[in-house]
Amino acid sequence: MENTAIGNVWVFIEQEGGKIADVSLELVCKGRELADQLGVKVEALQLCMTMRGDLAPGTRTVTSEATGTFRADRSAYQQAWLTLGGEP
Repeated sequence: MENTAIGNVWVFIEQEGGKIADVSLELVCKGRELADQLGVKVEALQLCMTMRGDLAPGTRTVTSEATGTFRADRSAYQQAWLTLGGEP
């Protein structure tokens, strides 16, 4: 039976000192595995800005962090960013 009501997988993340917390990155990886199984996208949500009133509910902010190869190779990072739907 196909479930057409499935939405994306949401992972709640936190930042520490302006950097995405390591445990949050681990959770995003697990979320990615689940999203792949379900055939949906994974979305990471950081709620503190909305809870503080800095962002209106429903507003999206994109935070990215380059690690590994993407930190060393800016061209590879840019290509991956665009592939994931990021804006130039």
